[in-house]
Amino acid sequence: MKTNLIAVALIASFLLASCGGGENSTLTEGLSALNKELDSISKAEEEKKNAPPVAIDWTKLSDSTLHETNVELIGYVALPGTSYQSSTAQIGLYERPAQFQATESFIVTVDVGTGNNTMVSLPEKYKEEDLKITGNKGEAITAGDRVKITGRFSNKYGYYSLDCTSIEKLESVTVDYSTLNATKLTSTNLKDTTLIGKLVMAEGVFEMPMMTMSGAYTFVYLKKAGLGDDFTVNIQYGSKPGQLGPLPDNYTDADVKIMGADGTPINFKKKVRVYGVFKNDAIYVEHVQNL
Repeated sequence: MKTNLIAVALIASFLLASCGGGENSTLTEGLSALNKELDSISKAEEEKKNAPPVAIDWTKLSDSTLHETNVELIGYVALPGTSYQSSTAQIGLYERPAQFQATESFIVTVDVGTGNNTMVSLPEKYKEEDLKITGNKGEAITAGDRVKITGRFSNKYGYYSLDCTSIEKLESVTVDYSTLNATKLTSTNLKDTTLIGKLVMAEGVFEMPMMTMSGAYTFVYLKKAGLGDDFTVNIQYGSKPGQLGPLPDNYTDADVKIMGADGTPINFKKKVRVYGVFKNDAIYVEHVQNL
């Protein structure tokens, strides 16, 4: 809106300069009104820019009134999908500690440096251990840590972003997935598009495919779930609960190691319950437990 008013003001100024005598009185009044409007908008934007941060939660991210507002948000640090680095770099942010998929991307821009509220520049091919952030109090922060981030928030460009001015490490908390109102996937709601990007749950028996994927995660079949024989879940590689340990080239079921949320190994011969974000016709596993 401000850009449009500036354009109108410039046109009016040109017309005013082109007119003579009393003919320009109406244009003068109009230009004066436009300048007042521009001043009012500039003042409002400046006040918004300098306003104290508003504490928000993840349910408020799509609120258009929060665009270009200073906010505080609690989430979990993650590696970015890509990071464009110069004097700043990007990190990912998720609502839950083991989450690695969402409806919209959330990009946090952090200054590159060595002081507080900065991060070390990432190498071209980066891993979790390469993500090194210094918090507001000098504390070390890395992928998976729970943090409170403060900065300028944007939500109008098909993704969420925040220009970090402060990042503070918080004490980790245990997430009780049974209290999060996850929708249970069934054969009747499997094609429900309103579930895309939402937290869901399913119960079934894991079955390894003939080949696994390279990258950060791979797919595993979830059989006996009432979702079809080819329904899959995506599981991250790693050693944390809910992640798949390293596999040899010619693996068998005995080589498969997935740790449950309670620290006990997942039994590949018995039924399990998985929670995660539903997207691309699969569940991106965050939490898994034996039944």
